[in-house]
Amino acid sequence: MVRTLLFWMLVTVGLSVPAAAEEDTIPQSALTGLWSFTADTQDGCSFTGTMLLSEGEETDVFGCELIATQDCPAVRWVVQQSCVARLTGRQLTVRSEIEQFLEGEDVGLYLPDNFSVRVVDATLMTGALISYGISSAIFTRPDGAIS
Repeated sequence: MVRTLLFWMLVTVGLSVPAAAEEDTIPQSALTGLWSFTADTQDGCSFTGTMLLSEGEETDVFGCELIATQDCPAVRWVVQQSCVARLTGRQLTVRSEIEQFLEGEDVGLYLPDNFSVRVVDATLMTGALISYGISSAIFTRPDGAIS
């Protein structure tokens, strides 16, 4: 409940972009393609993955797929997720749903990986992973992945 509330608080903050910032947009086509991400979960685990953004029917909505890897001393999860991303100005909000565990068991401890990030340019996004907690996250383009 608290995590959901925090997620929507961050989304609301991201959606209330001042009028001047709304003009500072990036075209949807500049963001489509493959992204790599990492997050600092501060729990002794590494958290990395990839996200593929594809153009949606609406100019501010993307289809997306992500594969997240959480590698901890006692457990390793690799989780395939479907997601929808919404771009408002330069704020990208990603809402995910777990599709399947590629590695590790689903024992009810892994939550969908949601993100709220600011698009710096077509190669960098920074912000937060919102899942079991809120952690800083960085998205970068792998070499050759800009569409």
